[in-house]
Amino acid sequence: MSDPLTTAAGVSFGVATAAAPAAGVDYGIIFGAFIGAMFYVTQAKDIPRIRQAFSFVVSFGTGVLGASVTGAKLAGWLNYNDTPLEPLGALIISAVAVKLLTFISEKMEDPTSLFSKWRGGSNGN
Repeated sequence: MSDPLTTAAGVSFGVATAAAPAAGVDYGIIFGAFIGAMFYVTQAKDIPRIRQAFSFVVSFGTGVLGASVTGAKLAGWLNYNDTPLEPLGALIISAVAVKLLTFISEKMEDPTSLFSKWRGGSNGN
């Protein structure tokens, strides 16, 4: 019996690949977002499966939606205009998106922890 997360990832990748031509999305962006989402999900082994699946969907969606902006920024920073960098942008943004959201979520439990480095003192002083 296969792992539910693997099955869900395979089904979502299949649906996204089938829907890509209808939506006008490049296959490179789909593959980049998929790889970036899988990178995060395979690294986060200590969270429940349902949260892993949700993280995959959010990361994949963010990668597809943010690919053009990130690719354009990369092309500007690197002065590279030979080929579009949207697939690389999709990979980067999908790998970083959920990690950033997780960091913000953890810090929102105790917002003062963001400023503890600059307050001075240590050990609760």
